[in-house]
Amino acid sequence: MPRIQILTVEALLAGTKPHLPDLSRGEQTFKKARREEKDGKKDQPGFDF
Repeated sequence: MPRIQILTVEALLAGTKPHLPDLSRGEQTFKKARREEKDGKKDQPGFDF
């Protein structure tokens, strides 16, 4: 798939569509984040008022 596609207004009005990746499957476009292992119960420190 080309990185840049130049389509004219005439081509768009004629029904030409840009070549786009299949976004129905998120795994192909975005990397899945790794899960962090919890070491006991570590809370974020709060504010002392």
